[in-house]
This record gives sequence, C-alpha cells and structure tokens, in this order.
Amino acid sequence: MTAAPVPRSAGLLDRDVELAALAQEFQTCASGSSRQVVVEGPAGIGKTSLVREFLDRRRPDRPLVLRARCDELEREFAFGVVRQLLEPVLAEADADELAALFAGPAAAARPVLLEAAAAPADPLAVVSGLCAVTANLCRHDRVTVLVVDDLHAADEPSLRWLAQLGTAAPHLPLLRLLLRRPSAQPGLADGVVLRPGRLSESSVASLVAAVLPAPLDPRLSRACHEITGGNPLLVRLLRRALELGGGEPAGSAAVLDRYTGQLFGKALLDWMTGLPATVRRFADAAAVLGEDVPVALPAELAGLTADQGLTCAGQLAEIGLLLDRTRVRWAHPGLREAVYGGLPRERRTALHHGAAELLTATGAEAEQVAAHLVQLAPAGDALVVRGLRAAAKQAAHRGAPDVAAGYLRRALEEPPEPDERVDLLVELGECEAFTRPAAAVRHLTQAMDALDAGDHTGLLRLGEITQTLAHSLVREARVEEAVALLERMANRLTPADREAALLLRARALVWSMLYERTAAQARAGLAALAEGLTGGSAGERSLLGALAFAVAVSGGSAARAADLAARSLDHGLSLLGQRVTTGPVWVLLWAGDHQRAAAACAATLSHAQQRGSTFETGMMLSCQAGVALAEGAPAAAVAAASQAADLIPPGADGFPRIIATAVRAEALVELGCPAEALTVLAEMAGSPSLEESLQYAHYRYARGRALFAEGRIEDALADLLDCARRQAVIGSRNPAICDWRGWATRAHLALGDRAAARELAEQAMTAANHWDTPRTRGLALRALGLVTGGAQGLELLHHAVSALRQANAPLELARTLLDLGAAQHVSAQTRLGRQNSAEARNLAETCGATGLVTAAHTQLTTLQSRPRRRGNHGSGGLTPGEHRVAELAASGHTNQQIADQLSLTCRTVEGHLSAAYRKLGITGRTELREIDFPG
Repeated sequence: MTAAPVPRSAGLLDRDVELAALAQEFQTCASGSSRQVVVEGPAGIGKTSLVREFLDRRRPDRPLVLRARCDELEREFAFGVVRQLLEPVLAEADADELAALFAGPAAAARPVLLEAAAAPADPLAVVSGLCAVTANLCRHDRVTVLVVDDLHAADEPSLRWLAQLGTAAPHLPLLRLLLRRPSAQPGLADGVVLRPGRLSESSVASLVAAVLPAPLDPRLSRACHEITGGNPLLVRLLRRALELGGGEPAGSAAVLDRYTGQLFGKALLDWMTGLPATVRRFADAAAVLGEDVPVALPAELAGLTADQGLTCAGQLAEIGLLLDRTRVRWAHPGLREAVYGGLPRERRTALHHGAAELLTATGAEAEQVAAHLVQLAPAGDALVVRGLRAAAKQAAHRGAPDVAAGYLRRALEEPPEPDERVDLLVELGECEAFTRPAAAVRHLTQAMDALDAGDHTGLLRLGEITQTLAHSLVREARVEEAVALLERMANRLTPADREAALLLRARALVWSMLYERTAAQARAGLAALAEGLTGGSAGERSLLGALAFAVAVSGGSAARAADLAARSLDHGLSLLGQRVTTGPVWVLLWAGDHQRAAAACAATLSHAQQRGSTFETGMMLSCQAGVALAEGAPAAAVAAASQAADLIPPGADGFPRIIATAVRAEALVELGCPAEALTVLAEMAGSPSLEESLQYAHYRYARGRALFAEGRIEDALADLLDCARRQAVIGSRNPAICDWRGWATRAHLALGDRAAARELAEQAMTAANHWDTPRTRGLALRALGLVTGGAQGLELLHHAVSALRQANAPLELARTLLDLGAAQHVSAQTRLGRQNSAEARNLAETCGATGLVTAAHTQLTTLQSRPRRRGNHGSGGLTPGEHRVAELAASGHTNQQIADQLSLTCRTVEGHLSAAYRKLGITGRTELREIDFPG
C-alpha cells in the first residue's frame, strides 16, 4: 500500500510538511506497527485543526477514530482520558462484543469502564487490563486512531496507560496522536514530534482578506501578521473582530488599532462586556462546568431557564465561542480558559460551590462533584469532606490510588471532624503507598499514634495498618524500622490474634534476610521462631515459608530448607497470608527439586492472576523464568522474565523487576547475547533500598556473567566480587543462589592469578558440601578441576559431570563437558575430548543455548587437528593479534604492559587472551607458557 501524495489544503495553510508526516505514520500503522505522534505547540497554533484535516483525508481508509480532550478542571478525574476514548465504543457494543473486549487480562479493566469494584483495584493490573482492552479493540484490517487533545492536562492514571500502551501493543495497527502544549510528560516517550510553526504573512493576509469586502492593503496585512504573530487562533479572532467592526466599518484601521497589543483572552473579555448580562452569566457558568455538558446545566447554574440557556448558547455559537447550541463545546480550550480566568475569585468560588450542589442533585459521579469541591477554600465543611472521601473511594476502586490520595489530602485540609481524622489518615496513607511512600509513612504513623487500640477491634486494625506502613518504610530504605515495627506489633497481637501475629513475623523475617542491616539479627533468632510450628494454619505455613527462605539464604542444609518449604505449601500454593510469596519456590529450586518448584510456581502464578494482582504475577513470572533457566530453557526464561518486567513499570516497585532483569540477563548470555544482556541490565533503575538487598547481589552476578561473555574479564571479576561482598554482609553463604565463586575462579584463571582462583574454588567446595545438592557439588568440582589441572583436574571434572547428570542441570552439564573436553585435549586424550565436546554441543543445541553451541563448535574444530602433547602445543589457529598478545602473556607480561607495547586497550587484550585460551584448549597463563609460539 503506497502513500498517496498529500495535496495542499484549501482550508489549512502552511501545514503540508506536517500532513505528509502524519500520512507516513498512518501507512506504517496500516502495515502492522503501533506508532505514536506528539503534536506540540502553544495554544492556538492549530494542533487540533491539523489533526482534523489529516483525519478528514483518511476517511476513505475507514479508520476507527477515538477522541478525548483533557481539561485542567478535570485533571484529577481518574482515567478520564481513557473513559472518553473507550466508553463510546463500549456503549455501542453488544453482549458478545463486550465479552470479547474484556476477555483474559482485559477483565482487570472492568472497574474503570463497566462496573464499580467492591474493593480498591490493583493499579498495575488495571493499566495492563486497559492495554488489553485496547489491543482487543484493534483489528488488523483497519487502523485504530487515538486522538488525545490537550495532553498536558491529562490525568496521571491515563498517562500511565498511554506510556504502557507503547510497549504492550507494538505490532498492532494503532496510531496514537497526542496533542499538547510545550511540556515534558514524565514516563511518556515522545515518538515522532511535530511542531507546527506560525503562519506566514501571506497566509495570514489570505485568511483575513477572505472576510473583508475590499482588498487588504499591504500596511494592514503586515499589521495583522505582527499583531497575531501568525497564531491561527489569534488570526481567527482578529478576523472576526475585523468582520464585526464593533461600530466601525468592517476591516477598518480603527478596529485593528483597538485590537493591537491585546492578548486574545483580554480581547475576548472585552467583547463579552458588550453581550447581554444573561449571556455573560451563562458563559461564566459554562466555563466552570467544563467541556461537553448539556446546555441545561450551565443555564440552571446561572439561574436561567432551559430556553434562555439555548438562546445564550446560540449567541455564543454565533460569535464563534461555542461549536454547538445544545451542548457546551468550546471552539477552542483557550476560549474557555480565558472566560474562566477572567472570573473574580468570589464569583468563581460561588459557581464551583453551586456546581457541586447541582451535580450532586442530578446524581453525577462522585469524582465529577469532587472536581468542584477541590476548588473551594477549606472551611471545615463536613459535606465537602464526605464528598471528597466518596470520590477517593471511587478513584481507588478504579485503580487510581494516586488520584484518590489527592482528594484525601484536600479533605484533610478542610479539616474533618476529630473522630473522622484517623480513618481519613489511614485511607490517605494506603493510597499514597503506591507512588509516595514517604508521605504514606508520615500519615500512617499519625494514624497509628491517634488510633485507640484499647479493644480487640482497634488492635487488629493497628495490625492491618502496620503491614502497609512497614512496606512503605522498606521502599524508603528504612528496613530496620520496618522490621522493628513488625516485630513489636506481632508481640502485641499474639495474645489477641496469633494468626495475624504469625503473618507479621513471617514478613519481618523475609525482609530481614534480604537486607544488609537486618540479616544478622534475623539469623540469630531462627531457632526460636521454628519452635512449635506444625503447619496447621495459614499463619504457621506463612512463617514456615519464611523460615525456609531464611535457612536457605543463610547457608543451612538444602534438606532442611526444602523440608520447611514443602511444609509451607498450602495445596501447592506458596502464600504469605492471602498474598503469594516466591520464597518457598526459590528454595525448592535451589534445593534441586525442579518438579515441585515448577508445580508450586504454576499454582501460585494462577492464584496471583485470579486475584488480579500484577505485582504478585510479576513476582511469580520471575520465579517461572528461574525454573526455566535451571531446566535448560533459556528462551522460555527470557520470555517469562520479559513478561514479568513489562508488568511492573519502572519506578512502581523495583523488586520484581530486578529479579526478572537478572534472570533475563543470565538467560540472554546463554543464548549468546551478552551485549543485549548488558543493555537490559543498564535499563534497570536502582534505589537505596534496592542496592542494599540480596536481589541486587544477584543483579551484580548477572552483570558479571555478561561482562565475562563479552571478554571484559577484569570488569566481570569486579562485579562478581561485589556480589560476594554483598552476600557476605547479608550472611548469605548458599552457592545455589548464584555461582559467583565458579565464575570468579574462571576470571582469576584468565587473568593468570591461579592462587586466587584456587582459594575461591576451595571455598566453593566447602560451601557446596554444606548445602549438599548434586548441582552445587558439580559446579564446585568443576571449578576445582579447572584450577588443579593435570590428571587430578581431569578426575575432578569427571566427578563434576557425574554430579551434574544427577542434578538434571543440562546447561551446566554442557558447559562442564566442554571444559572436560578441552582438558582431555591438553592431556592428549583428543578422541575423548571430541566425544565430550560433541555431547556438550548436542546438549547446548537441545537447550537452544547459542553461546555454548558456538563455543562447542569452535572447540570441535580445534580438536579435529593433530593431537597435541603437553609442552608442544601449536598456536597456528590464532589470529595475528591473538598470537602477539598470547606470546607476550606467555613471556610474563601483564595485561597493562601488553596494552602499552601494542597500543591496545586492556579490554582488547583481555578479549584476545580469552579467545586464545578457548582456541588452545587451556584455562590460563600457566598453561600458556607451555605453548610453542613460532617466530
């Protein structure tokens, strides 16, 4: 489908370039690519007219066009933009069509678009659901166009949807046209940005001349352009002023002089002073009530009859302020802003108060009423507090807690009655926990201080508040305070409600084990926590799961940790109270029980999805990715980890994202894509609470793996040792969490430091014997075999292969077979080396591990040549650069000395050495000295 040339518009001047760009984006969408175009410019520059003209030209293509116009006075209306766009389509859909639109994940959007939820909705799930509804709405045989005018005034929840829509539906024929005044929209990628310019003097002259009875003289033409600055809206207003004359002949210099120097808002207000008083009152009321309301509403607010309202609307339409005589639709948002801005404060406040009463009486939604309540000055009005709390509840149930928090903050300023203040503080803190944890801490602490916990009900409520407050403290990197709060509250709750207390203790234990400043104290109390737990209740099972995680992280035995994890599972589900938790699933995976880990992961993931919790679903998808990687399916691991990361927008909460990011990076390395892995890791935003956590140690490990695969050995070693430092501070000694010792051993060998390599390999063996699983023993034996070399090293590598076969760890088995094959070649056992290298290649191919497949092919090619004996290795397979670097390294030069002598970077030297070691079938500098390098 070829784009037709865009003809010059008779009614739209100086916009050919922009129209051509829009046409090109439309054609790209028609080919199956989602696109976004931002049209940016000052008020009146013609953004709306440009898009209207473009869409008129696309009518033969029959796109589905959905429109919304944002309004500053309705900025706090949760998902107001989304509802304007989608509700007209839903209103025309039959039952079957609605069922199809809200199928699957789209069901999470029902609280916004169909029926109210019974409880606050998960904000992340709602946004994902809205993206799914939009995707279900798109058809491949047409382009769907979303037009959002005045985006700078959009509500925050709708902006989150727009931001996620770009990544959620990349291959749909969806064109997003976003019109805004110059401003940055945080989290919203610009895509293509069009900035329509000012009209030329000739274009202004042609527009003005079209309404005048006589030709426009050059002086008047230049003056019109100077006065309006080429702004189409100002040109239109000036043209109307010249046309009406205001008592002077149309087009006379006197009219122009009267307009000169006036902003269009002032000119508009000046004109309106000549209108009848009833029309001015109607216009004031219409400006307060907003866009697209029936004429009867501003008429009633202005104290007019319905017929008088129709007459007033007709007069405003006649002079070009309104587009319609039956509904209030302003010809341009700037016109309404000018009328609203010209209202005296007392008049504006009275109209907002009257609007709130009028809308309440007509049964309008609570948020529509609240849009006017927030404009009133605080006055201790209980009705205002009640109305704002009702709006907050509606916004929270639609999945917009940040909007709800805005209403509640305003209600707190009113202020409420003393007996209502605690409830309001709790509601506010719970809503703020989503995006403003510091504010949530402040308000929830105030609520707890004011709450009467003297009876059983008050104490239980205090326990509920504690969980939200503790989570907010953790997000603010105040982990010690969070843990102390949970433990203190658990002690108070134990006599009244043991189950609730157990849940608090479980949460305190998990958070304690994840952070540097709290792990030591948590480890000291593990034995006492385990006493008397049978798993007979949900609270006990939650604490057993937390204990399993703590035992595993602190380096207890795999058997004990796995037993605790298994006892914590409730019908296969891993729960912490009503919420899912990943701890027991990771424990089973680290313990080598892949089958039970996969089953628990599937059951818990299904539970999270049924609950509609995006956060929990993201956590379990990260677990699923970990299971897939352990079972030798890196492509499936990347898919699950990517899905997990996509569910959790950056900044919402980093923990599910960092786990998913680390696992995804590891899997990408196995797929032979270390550069992509580093890019993924670099996109992960850090935070103080994140960087002190166990998960961040895993992140550094994953980056070390990717750097090693890139040949940046020294950088890789730095990250691997940083992972070690972080784990040591937390007290994590479990080698199953990440094999940093094994990869640091390889790095030391590659850099020629065999002593450091041996020390780490021996530490790995000690840790593996303590955790006691076939996989960790196999990895430690492999590291020790690589360091030891010779016949003893071969024996250790054979034992490593046997252990990894038992562990059902195909990727690590393939890597170890490759190491064994290389060592056998060095020991003149080339035939056996070829056999093991071929098995490694076959395993890697089965797993889809492209990186290992490539290494195996390279090694097999090397092994096809004449068998080499120790002390007489050939070097003919090296490139000239690798040969020069390897020869200098064999003679004892350091990497820096080699770099200086050959005018290379240290990173290039590392890369050449890594390639040389691989091709020569050796592991480090010691064996390099045995190679013959012909002159």
